[in-house]
Amino acid sequence: MLNRNLISLSLMLTLSACGGGSSGSNPPSPGPSATASQPLSDAQKIAALEDSGNLPKLDRETSIRGIDANANGVRDDIEAVIARKYPQQDQRAAAMQDAAALQSALLTNPADKAAVKAASLKSSRALKCLFLKFNVANDPNNASPAIVANETLAMTTNTKGRLQAYLVFDKALDGSVISQPQGNTCE
Repeated sequence: MLNRNLISLSLMLTLSACGGGSSGSNPPSPGPSATASQPLSDAQKIAALEDSGNLPKLDRETSIRGIDANANGVRDDIEAVIARKYPQQDQRAAAMQDAAALQSALLTNPADKAAVKAASLKSSRALKCLFLKFNVANDPNNASPAIVANETLAMTTNTKGRLQAYLVFDKALDGSVISQPQGNTCE
């Protein structure tokens, strides 16, 4: 869990530090509110990347839960990214299972040790499922299960409040031992 936190935090800091651009790419062109003497704000740069499709449009409201209109345990914005990014049903289902496990972890009461352990087990099962469905030799896309997991974590913890909730959950796991799940853990 801590490894996921560090990667998510580094992705967020990188995005914040360099305005979401990637090396070797042209910066977004100034919008109507930017002039030659007035550089784009970070929010404008992010909006330009979202509008271009280079960055997924994610919910940034202040609630930890976010919007989940169909009540399937995954925020609607993340579900849309997963549906677009993973056309194979089994991979999409595995990514959704991981996203639901992460969302559940954010909403778990850190004082309830049984709930924390159950959420951690759910996350372990989802991670194993990712490795079963994305680590396929004949897959032309051959997406790395670790990258899929880290991208889902970064999308799930895309606001300060959500990242803090995840860090509190992760801290609640300190000292606990969880066995690697056996068999097919895909739901």
